[in-house]
Order: sequence, then structure tokens, then C-alpha cells
Amino acid sequence: MGTRYSMDRNCEMCRGQSFLVEDTHYESREEHCLNESCRHYYVNSGKLKYENPNAFDGMGFDTPEDWIEKLDCFGYKKCNKCGKVGTNHNDHSPSCEQCEEE
Repeated sequence: MGTRYSMDRNCEMCRGQSFLVEDTHYESREEHCLNESCRHYYVNSGKLKYENPNAFDGMGFDTPEDWIEKLDCFGYKKCNKCGKVGTNHNDHSPSCEQCEEE
């Protein structure tokens, strides 16, 4: 039992890279598209809704502000140069490490 994180998924809407969180205890699943043009999300709170009636289930599209906030929660940033989303960023730079080396 536990929580699994993955970036090996494709968004159901745009086929771009997405961030997936699955929890085996609650049988829950949360997926967020990492494509800024799409920003699709899908949330199934699984068994958590039996413990917490306010647990969210649904799908939709994040606003640009909510999308940036989600990236920050996941520890990701969008590179201002190449546009890729990931964790390989210097905290003091808006660019990813690969773009900084170029």
C-alpha cells in the first residue's frame, strides 16, 4: 500500500505528458496535464469519499493560475526558454538546467 507518482502518462485530452498520483489505500487517482495549452485534470477520490464527504471527484481544465500553482505543489517549474515542465530547474533561474548549459 502507498502512493505512487508518475510522469509516464499521456493526457487523455492532448496526449501530452501528465503527472499521475495514485493511492492504493484509498484506490484514488489524480492526473494533471503538464501542457500549458491544455491543463486538463481528472480526479477520482476513490474510497476517501467515504471518510471525507467533501472529497473531490471530477474533471475539467485548470485556469492558468491554478495550473502554475499545481506545478509548484508538485515541485515542478516551466522553463521560460524551451517551455518544458520538470524538476530540473535551478531555484534562482527561470530556465531548466539544459537550457542554461546551451
